[in-house]
Amino acid sequence: SSLLAATSCGIAVRRAGTTQFVFPSLPSGTLSSTIKNVTGSRTKVWARAGNQLLVSIDDGSTWQLIKPVPSNLGTTYSTGDDFSLAAFDSMAFFSASKNWGGSGGNCALLRYTVATDNWSVENVNLGDGTGLGGRKFVKAFDLNRSDMPDTLGQRLQLFYCAGQDLVQAGGYNPDGTVLWNRFVNSPESGSSIKDNVHPDFWDLDLRSDGAFAWLSCDGGVYRKSMPSGAWTTFNQSLYTHHISTLSTIETPLSLRQLFAYSCPDNDG
Repeated sequence: SSLLAATSCGIAVRRAGTTQFVFPSLPSGTLSSTIKNVTGSRTKVWARAGNQLLVSIDDGSTWQLIKPVPSNLGTTYSTGDDFSLAAFDSMAFFSASKNWGGSGGNCALLRYTVATDNWSVENVNLGDGTGLGGRKFVKAFDLNRSDMPDTLGQRLQLFYCAGQDLVQAGGYNPDGTVLWNRFVNSPESGSSIKDNVHPDFWDLDLRSDGAFAWLSCDGGVYRKSMPSGAWTTFNQSLYTHHISTLSTIETPLSLRQLFAYSCPDNDG
């Protein structure tokens, strides 16, 4: 096994039992040495260099450059999109933005399919909520569950975040696009259904067997039991707010001085 890191000067690789990182050569045609994300799938490692996609089948020793995202797909990038990357062995994903003509929001999923060596784009039907805070991202998880079908929505879990809304792939629609189901909506979401979590989502993680999910946001960390547990705070001993002003208050009953401070963007 190896440890891989995305850096501003390439992909850093450290082999098990060694103490030094090495930087494998990037393939010809790679336009930037700034690696924005590295993620693993079952037998491959994927990396994002600028808006280009790279893949390795030998644990990061050598890399192949995937064909670029076609300009005619009409996608742009919003907060978080530039760093987004998720992958299974058979496909890889970027979150993106696209003008869908006034319907269905403005969030898009870029999908690279290995079997066809082709990029496609599809509507996620969410509005970009990053103007309020948070970031967009797409995350993939290959669960350690050999008892589950090896399909999207089962062992293969895919999530898309638009800043205030997070959806979970349940499989495929008849036209081959991803079927999305509601997973969590912040109080600032445009959805009629709100969850008891703080606005502005930043990241999501699942336990390796999919039993628990953790959500990071401006209010700290929330956790839920999968698939239908309630979201609860998981902030014990975790610093979750910034104190920018501090005032002393003398109470008339006790004549003791108390400190008071505001908790900006922390619901308090």
